[in-house]
Amino acid sequence: MVVRGKTGRRYVKLNTQAQNILQEIEPLWSYRKDYVSHKFKKEVRRLGIRNARFHDLRRTFGLNLIKQGMSIYKVSKLLGHASVRTTEQHYAPLLTVDIEDFEL
Repeated sequence: MVVRGKTGRRYVKLNTQAQNILQEIEPLWSYRKDYVSHKFKKEVRRLGIRNARFHDLRRTFGLNLIKQGMSIYKVSKLLGHASVRTTEQHYAPLLTVDIEDFEL
């Protein structure tokens, strides 16, 4: 599937099940460009979550994949980063909090 983002066209891989579902359903909604971020902000306020941004979901997705053992290369491709270095720069600082104190 081809989607358009801020950096241009991106190819998104879908498994057969996801492809079949998308082909069989009517469009979920007719939405404006900012529809998703508007709904997200509304739900965040309703739940009482402060300082949440929609992009935080993307960061959580990437971090969870890395924590589950997926290679940084695969995560980089899934997130659409131009290089693995970009992924390393964004996610390495988040992983340091998981390192417990140790002695040599």
